[in-house]
Amino acid sequence: MGVRRRQSAGVALVLVLTVTAVAAVVGMSILYSSSIQVAVGENLGRAARAKYLAESGIQHALYLLQTDLATLAQSSPASPMGPYYADGSDDAYTIYCETISDGHYRLCAEAKVGGGRQRAQVTVTREAAATATSPAPVAVSNSVMLGAYLWVYGDFRTNGSLSNRAYVYGDATAVGSIVDPYARITGTKTAGASKATLPLYEWSDFLEYSLYTHKYEAAETELINNFDKVHALAEGRAITSSNPGGVVHLRPKDGTGVKLNELTMTGTLVIDGDLVLNGPMILEAVNGFPAIVTSGKIIVRNGAQVTIKGLVKSTGGLVPEVVPVYANVNIEGGTVSSTGVIHPDVRGINVVRYVKDRQTVYDFQCRNNLPKVTIVSWDD
Repeated sequence: MGVRRRQSAGVALVLVLTVTAVAAVVGMSILYSSSIQVAVGENLGRAARAKYLAESGIQHALYLLQTDLATLAQSSPASPMGPYYADGSDDAYTIYCETISDGHYRLCAEAKVGGGRQRAQVTVTREAAATATSPAPVAVSNSVMLGAYLWVYGDFRTNGSLSNRAYVYGDATAVGSIVDPYARITGTKTAGASKATLPLYEWSDFLEYSLYTHKYEAAETELINNFDKVHALAEGRAITSSNPGGVVHLRPKDGTGVKLNELTMTGTLVIDGDLVLNGPMILEAVNGFPAIVTSGKIIVRNGAQVTIKGLVKSTGGLVPEVVPVYANVNIEGGTVSSTGVIHPDVRGINVVRYVKDRQTVYDFQCRNNLPKVTIVSWDD
């Protein structure tokens, strides 16, 4: 009996020791597994934060591509911009840009979180410069009367009211009222509309301008009273490698205006003052540029025969030198003005015709928009 008791006690002790050993092993395994899970969780957290920071870096680069391309384009893999730190920590990202061609770029960002790194990359396209689009071929900031000697082939828009005698082959939209007693508006008439955003660029915006990262400068005349076909900057001669838009800055010698006599012009005329159209003349803008930008009025002389291929922007619209004048003005593009379009006392055949490609022009100072950027591909 005593021997059997001792054997039973020995077996029990072995069982207890076995269970204890197994429990210890299981406990250590659980602790080890938990520590692995914690480490994996921390690594995943760092990886997620690094990915987030890298994508934030791409967003930063996209913004600079729109607002400061010249600086961004100077960066490189060897000399990136940054580091930019997040939340006051040591976590940071750097960015750089590779120019594939004008308007085609590769943006790269690299984030560092702890000892880990994450890289993101996008390929994008960008406009040469910001652009502004007229809301209609004829757009006016204030109330206006359109006279019977005007034919508009396209829509009309005013942020005031419209009193109409013109022939409008399109829609008419006004913030105020629309009066069309002879029913000469063929499209929809919308009164009480919301205010439209008109192009905000000014004549001085074209004196120095940039396309992509290339800087250009307008050609400047001497102090003059007259500008015609024999001038060194007429007949398209202003278009050069340093002035691809053919922008000509007219500088009045006497008073505040310059008279345009017989002239064929390719480019853009800008002036701080008035233009006098004496004619005959043909003015044609380079694609992406307006034809005329003036801070004053465009004065039409008696007998003027004028064709303008492009957008015309002025403060006072086209007005007669005396009342009335008999002239023919043909604008193939559109007009943007504060007051007036073509004054009712400019009598003749006056036409403003919608041309789609002429409605949008460069807005070099980004007064209306930033340059458009399109993502072609995203890799991270």
